[in-house]
Amino acid sequence: MQPQPPYGGSPQQPGSPASPASPPPAPLQPHQPADYVPGGSIQPSAPTNPAPGQLPNANPLPTYPAPSNANPNDYAFIMNPAKPTAKTSLFGGGSSKLILVVIALVIILLLVGAFALLGNRPNPNQQAFLSLSQQQAELIRISSIGSAENDASAKTRTTALTTNMTVSTDATNLNSYLSKNGTSFKSEQLALGADANASKRLDTSLSTSTFDSVFNEILVAKLEKYQASLQQTYNQVSGDSAKQVLSTSYDHAELLTKQAKQ
Repeated sequence: MQPQPPYGGSPQQPGSPASPASPPPAPLQPHQPADYVPGGSIQPSAPTNPAPGQLPNANPLPTYPAPSNANPNDYAFIMNPAKPTAKTSLFGGGSSKLILVVIALVIILLLVGAFALLGNRPNPNQQAFLSLSQQQAELIRISSIGSAENDASAKTRTTALTTNMTVSTDATNLNSYLSKNGTSFKSEQLALGADANASKRLDTSLSTSTFDSVFNEILVAKLEKYQASLQQTYNQVSGDSAKQVLSTSYDHAELLTKQAKQ
């Protein structure tokens, strides 16, 4: 068995000259720090005073130049992030104002319609006063015919004239009361109370020489109807002013009726 060459060399052939032996490898040296002094101890590095706000022995971060074509607005979304837009519901924001306006308009329309219906609704008192005004206008018209008729007797003309003046005064007082309370009647409305049949009878009586009797008959009938209307309206109204006007007119109508019947 041939001896192995030291340190892994190739085996020596018999008869060949001996080759010099390779030096052994240097032993591994431990890692020495940069501030190691041979033959001495490790000297710690002198501490450096860090700048305010900098960690001790902190290495500054490397800086890189900005690209030449960089636009500051490209990074605006980082510095100034977009604020989320508030979502408006059906009952929020401008929609709520619109809904309130619509509701207000609907309420106004309903109120206007209600007042219109109430305004068109006939007022019982107003209808009663209209009937009285029409009867007064008719009494004034009939009495004017009697007082102006030449074929009438003196008594008939006196009764007619007294009736005309008295009822005209009462009509003025009633119209004044109605005007103060916001009511007035047009002449066209008052003319609807004219009695065409009475006018025809008076015209016929002239040809038959019966004007006095026919006139007194028509006048008494109309005065009695007028008295009944005054009493009914008096019982219907509640104001003191209205009752006073109606009471005075009733007393006058009663006296006129007695005079016409004589």
